[in-house]
Amino acid sequence: MAYVEAPQFGVEIELLVRPKPALLEFMSQYGYEESTEYFQARKNRRALHRALAEALSVGGLAAKVDEDEGEFSTWLVAYDGSIQESDGFYGLEVISRLLESADNWLAEIDLLWTLLDDFCFIRSDDSCGTHVHTSLRGRYTLDELKRIAKATVYYEPAITSVMPNERKVSLWSRSNMSESTQLRQAYDNAQIHGYGYLFDWIDSFEDEEALSNAISPTKAVSWNFKNAVPGGCGTVEFRRPPQVTSTEATKHWIAFTLCLVTYSVHCDFSQISQLTGKPSTENLRNAISWAANRLGSPLAALKPLNDIAATAHSIQPNAQEVARIMELKKQKKSVFAEKLQSAQSSLAASAAQLASGSSATAAKN
Repeated sequence: MAYVEAPQFGVEIELLVRPKPALLEFMSQYGYEESTEYFQARKNRRALHRALAEALSVGGLAAKVDEDEGEFSTWLVAYDGSIQESDGFYGLEVISRLLESADNWLAEIDLLWTLLDDFCFIRSDDSCGTHVHTSLRGRYTLDELKRIAKATVYYEPAITSVMPNERKVSLWSRSNMSESTQLRQAYDNAQIHGYGYLFDWIDSFEDEEALSNAISPTKAVSWNFKNAVPGGCGTVEFRRPPQVTSTEATKHWIAFTLCLVTYSVHCDFSQISQLTGKPSTENLRNAISWAANRLGSPLAALKPLNDIAATAHSIQPNAQEVARIMELKKQKKSVFAEKLQSAQSSLAASAAQLASGSSATAAKN
C-alpha cells in the first residue's frame, strides 16, 4: 500500500448556543446579568465566551478566547457576527488548535462535544457552517495546490450531491465555478473535449496567487485557496460543510476533507484526462475510501456518502437579511488562519534572531 503524508488541519465550528445552568455559573464570574439592554447584552456575550473557554479548559480541553495573547496552542472561542442571534441564543465560533491527522484527533473532538453538550443548548441555523483547513508540512507546494484544484473541480458535482440540502445552494459557500467565469468556461470545455483541457488550464498558472485568483476569486466559495498564497498561512479551506451539532458530524466532515485532499495530491490525473461527463457519487466514494484506508484515522469517522435530493429551506430569510449575512461572511476573517499565520511569523522571527545571534558569535570567535 502506497505511503501517504498525513495532513495537518484545523476546524472552525460556527454555532448558535444558549448557556445551560452549569455554564451560567461560570458566566456570573464575568459580569453576566439577565438583561436585554444593548450594552449588557454585549457584556453577556463576552462573559459567555470567557466562561465557555474556562469550562472547556476545566473539562480537559485547553481553550481561551481569541483576543487573548500567547501561543496558538489551544482551542479558541470567538464572536461571530455573521450568525443570526435570537431568543437568548448567541452566535459564536469554536476554533481548534493545529491538529495532526496522524494523531488521535478523534478523541479530542469527542471531548469537545461532551463538554459542549454539558454546557450549551445548540440550535441549528443555516447561517452557520463548518470550515476545515488543511496543509502539508505547513504549506502546500504549487504542484500540490494544482492537484487539489483539479480534483475538487472534477468532483464538484458529486460533492454537491452528498451535501445536506442547505449547503447545496448556500450563498456563503458557493461552488467555485459560480464565482469564477474562467473556471466555469474551462469546466464547460472539459465536458466537450475531455478533462485534460481543464487540467492543462490549471497547470498553466505560474504561481500560487494567479491560481488562487482563478479558482477562488472570493473566499466565500466551497474551496478557498486565498490562504495558500505567499504571506498567507498556507492552508486550503473547505467551507462547504454544514453546521455540525454532534461529534459524529464534526468527525465526518473533517475526515471527508482530509481524505479528499490526500487523494488529490496522489491522484493520477492522466487516467481521467480523456473523460467527459460528470463523476458519480460512487466515483467520489472510491476516492475517499482510497485515502481513508491509507490515512487510517478517518476510517472510523466517515459516514456513508449518499446522494441527497435538494429541497427548499424550511426558513427563508428575506432578501435584505440575506444581503446582510452575505456581506458579513465576506468581511469575516478566519481566526484559525490569522492565528496560524501569526504563529508562523513569530517562529520565523525567532529563527532569524537565533541565526543572527549565532553569526555574531561566530564572527567574534
